[in-house]
Amino acid sequence: MYLSDIMISDPVTIPVTKSIQEALKVMRLHKLSHLIITNEDESLSGIVAKQDVLDYLYNLVANTTGKTYTAMEVNSFSIKEVMTTNISFLRQDASIQDAIHLFAKQHISCVPVVNENDKLVGIITAHDVFKYFDKK
Repeated sequence: MYLSDIMISDPVTIPVTKSIQEALKVMRLHKLSHLIITNEDESLSGIVAKQDVLDYLYNLVANTTGKTYTAMEVNSFSIKEVMTTNISFLRQDASIQDAIHLFAKQHISCVPVVNENDKLVGIITAHDVFKYFDKK
């Protein structure tokens, strides 16, 4: 079985120019725990997990001696400050075992899926793999 058989096709993405607040809105709207960040040419720029954003905001508050940020200030924080840029990806013809191996080796739970031209075509999560094995 190939990743293309179980991946989420046409994943939700946002441009790298967006703010953390905009990323959270998109994640909440689509009920996502991971969001792929793209460059202007729609190539992969990074990925952000909801937990990364929460950790960032917590550390911001914890390390500012109680300073209260206004909504405008928080909205100005770029997603670039939080996203992971050194991301792994898999090709759509990779196997489910390839995804499991990558999840375990890198301690991650989500990987973008690209075609032979490195164009984003999907996303695979540990949850997708669990669902696949649950149906067997």
